[in-house]
Amino acid sequence: MRNASLWIPLLIGLLALPVLGCGGGDGGGGEEETATGGEETGQDESGGEGDIVSPEDTTEEVDVAEIDPKCGISPGFSCNPICHTGCAEGEACLFTGGAFGCMPAGSGAHGSPCSDVSNCASGTCVESPTGQSICADACLDATDCPTNIDCDTNVTGATTYKFCGVEAGACSLLETGVCPEGEICYPVGSGVQCLVPGTKGANEACNGPNDCLPDHDCINFSGAANPVCVQLCSLKGSKSGTPIGCDTMCGVGNFYPDDDKLKLLKVGYCNPDIEINNCNPLTQSCGAGKGCYTTSDGWVCISAGNKEAGQTCGSPGDCSKGLFCLANKCKVICDPNQPDNNPKCSSFDVKCVSFDGAGYCDE
Repeated sequence: MRNASLWIPLLIGLLALPVLGCGGGDGGGGEEETATGGEETGQDESGGEGDIVSPEDTTEEVDVAEIDPKCGISPGFSCNPICHTGCAEGEACLFTGGAFGCMPAGSGAHGSPCSDVSNCASGTCVESPTGQSICADACLDATDCPTNIDCDTNVTGATTYKFCGVEAGACSLLETGVCPEGEICYPVGSGVQCLVPGTKGANEACNGPNDCLPDHDCINFSGAANPVCVQLCSLKGSKSGTPIGCDTMCGVGNFYPDDDKLKLLKVGYCNPDIEINNCNPLTQSCGAGKGCYTTSDGWVCISAGNKEAGQTCGSPGDCSKGLFCLANKCKVICDPNQPDNNPKCSSFDVKCVSFDGAGYCDE
């Protein structure tokens, strides 16, 4: 009996082994096995929970156009001229030779004078309405441009992109706080524009308005070798501009007709050649080399010209001393108290016509 009792449990165990094996083989195991099997399958095939994936395995190239649509590189372009996408550090996507391409960035902001595109930090170098070449930023719309500047300048060969305008913006000369920080209102073209100011003072040579100090302009006077900076003043007050005045006359228009743009803006410039004190046109009591001429500010001493009676003139100082410019002709000044037989006029038949406190020989 002792031997039988030992073999019976062993025999039962041996008979049970095939049953357990068949259960595992046909997938009929319990819940724990199914869960375990699912986890293992997930880890092997899909990187499920518990299977750590390194960041390098999932990193994809970032498309800048998805972050900012304006920064993507358009088909057919090698770089983006607004965000300079595609260019190395220190380079900018500039327009030159009929195409945009990466090249070393210059330092010139929009509106800065340039001799070629290498001077510009962005965009290209274009000719402004004044004839001066300036840097102009590339743009898709006005939001890509400085304050109050439109995206409206087309350049031959440039497609997809335009350039920020070089015409007037909405600012006021001789006023503070009308431009973004670091910029000043300058005369540009037929209007005004906020630009980064320069450092050149009155009578220093310049290439553009913002080469000059704030409240100055760059003017190319007739017959001058180079344009120079001049201090601006208000035409609201001839002898003392508001808010900026002059030690000498604040003049424009009658003095230099080619600068009518300033007259329209109610702004002139301080002219050291024009004395403030009014003079007597009959006595010509001005200093050496100057004559007494009529202007919008009365009779003032101005450097005398060399044109004679009857010759064409464009400004008061074109005519010789003792004459003045009226209706684009130099006229001889005479005493209106002697309208007939006036010794200043060329013949007894010529009348001395009264004009602005003096008179002129009507010939």
